[in-house]
Amino acid sequence: MHSCPSTGICDAPQFRHGAPTSALGRSGQAFVAEHLAELVAALEADGGAAAQRINTAAAEMHAGYAEWALVEQRVPRLLPWLNERRADVVCFAGDQAR
Repeated sequence: MHSCPSTGICDAPQFRHGAPTSALGRSGQAFVAEHLAELVAALEADGGAAAQRINTAAAEMHAGYAEWALVEQRVPRLLPWLNERRADVVCFAGDQAR
């Protein structure tokens, strides 16, 4: 969580999400009115950092999916090799029935 440079009041419980405005009291409301730009900038910085983490994770997931799709395309190319038998390969009894 980002802290306001002047007082650190952004981290106080009464400024956390969901806190009732009545918890601020008159002095807290006056502080917010005087430092609104600073408080908003702190929240924007926190939001920007969270958004960057989400973007990084999404890009990694997209790259992983693309790599998985390439591997998935290669699997069917291996299937014909399953039917080719060499003389030195041991076949199980079930395979000899074919």
